[in-house]
Amino acid sequence: MNNFQQMLNQAKMVQRKHEQFKKELFEFSEQGDLIKISVSGSYQIELKINFQELVKIVENDYAMLNDMIQVAINKAISEVKKRENKLINVM
Repeated sequence: MNNFQQMLNQAKMVQRKHEQFKKELFEFSEQGDLIKISVSGSYQIELKINFQELVKIVENDYAMLNDMIQVAINKAISEVKKRENKLINVM
């Protein structure tokens, strides 16, 4: 029975850590801070984009601008997922 109690306690600890993780905010930037992305541990996303400067960089190529933003968002989400998996697998 002691083994079961240890597993139960460990599961509760992982759950508490995961709940804390969901409240954390992770910040990322791309293109020299022209694209700033905040992702919470519960995957709420906030974007701050300097469109005026980015449009100049991509020379009005809006498809490229869209791709740049999408890649930045995907990278940020991927990094948060890695951090979440690391937290869960440590326990």
